[in-house]
Amino acid sequence: MAKFVVYLFVICHFTKMTGNSNDTNIKETFIDWNKATISSLSSCIKLPNPEGAIYRNRLESFKALVGIVDQNEVNLHSIRYQFLKEISLK
Repeated sequence: MAKFVVYLFVICHFTKMTGNSNDTNIKETFIDWNKATISSLSSCIKLPNPEGAIYRNRLESFKALVGIVDQNEVNLHSIRYQFLKEISLK
């Protein structure tokens, strides 16, 4: 969870500092954020059961929530993408 907060802070700070609000930067950030989340969850899957099974379930749930199968996909309608789009406008 701490990694998520730090990563989110960096995203918000970078977006405001540079003023980048174009779709390419939003898509790149979306993909990077998803990769970081997937990496974190994947490393937790290696834990012994039942914890590993719980994280495996969380990983699949995350992919369903964001609406992606592959970590390099972009779902323009996901809440995560909409959030990034919104903060990039401010």
